[in-house]
Amino acid sequence: MQVIKMPGEMWAFLSQHSGLDGKDINAAVASAFDQLTEKIARAGVRTQGPPRAHYRYRDGDQVGFDIGFPIDPQDEGAARKAGLGTGETLAGDALMHIHRGPYAGLGETYRRMERDLSSKGLKGRGDLWELYLNDPDACPAGELLTQVLWPVESAIRA
Repeated sequence: MQVIKMPGEMWAFLSQHSGLDGKDINAAVASAFDQLTEKIARAGVRTQGPPRAHYRYRDGDQVGFDIGFPIDPQDEGAARKAGLGTGETLAGDALMHIHRGPYAGLGETYRRMERDLSSKGLKGRGDLWELYLNDPDACPAGELLTQVLWPVESAIRA
C-alpha cells in the first residue's frame, strides 16, 4: 500500500444506495452499472478509463454510492441530458491498494488499509473509491483487480 496523488478527472455517474450486506451492494452496483452503460451509449458519451464507484456515506444499515466513468470533458452536456450526474473524480492524496480476487474479499482489504493508515500516521476521509480494472464478465473471479483508494485528509502530527 502506498499514498498516491490522484489528478481528478471529469466523470459521469449515477447515484444509488443499498443495504450494507455484500450481496445487496453487489446487486445495486450491477444494476446501476447496467443503467449507466445504457445511458452513456445512448448519449454517445466517450469514456476515458475504467468504471469506478465512490462510496460517499454509510448511515445505519445503508450505504450511498456513485458509479460512473471518467468522460471526455466535451461530453459533459450530453451526459447531463442523459440524466447522469457529472463532476470531478477524486483529486489529491489517497492511500492506494490493488485488491486481487472476488469483490467479496474487499472487506478484508479495507480493514488492512485502515491499519495501514494508522501505522503511516495518516487520517482518512470518510469516503472510499474503487476502480474496477478488469471486466468481471470476461475474467475469473480470482483474477479480478480492483484499485481501492482511501482519500487522505492530512497527516497526524505529534
